[in-house]
Amino acid sequence: MRQSLARLCALLACLLLPLALVSAWASERVIDTDAYVAAVTPLADDPAVREAARELLLDRAADVLSLGDLSDEEVLVARPVVARAVAAVVRGAEFRRVWVDANRVAHHEAVRLTQSLQTTGLVAPGVSVAVLLLALVAGRRGPRVV
Repeated sequence: MRQSLARLCALLACLLLPLALVSAWASERVIDTDAYVAAVTPLADDPAVREAARELLLDRAADVLSLGDLSDEEVLVARPVVARAVAAVVRGAEFRRVWVDANRVAHHEAVRLTQSLQTTGLVAPGVSVAVLLLALVAGRRGPRVV
């Protein structure tokens, strides 16, 4: 009987160990904003990321230009100027700091939203919640720290 109980405990430990490891990893890498930011900070130097940021900023700038009081001719004149300014910002040294700040805010908001959905019962335990960060960033009007 004692040997069977020991085997059962060993089996339970083997089954629960992967869950404990995943939980510890999630706490360290997924929920911890500082760890997340440290992991994504090097991406600010990736040319593909900078190009995607440039395109996103140009799209947002085009939206703003089309909503303004500018004539079509003025918009045509402004677009190349805006494109050069956006390219300079994305190539500049300040981009890395903005990247870090934006990821810090987006991650904090994503974790808060996910925890809120689970706390209120809108999402059942064990159900994944996906947050499209580009959609969140594209929809923002300016920085907001909570």
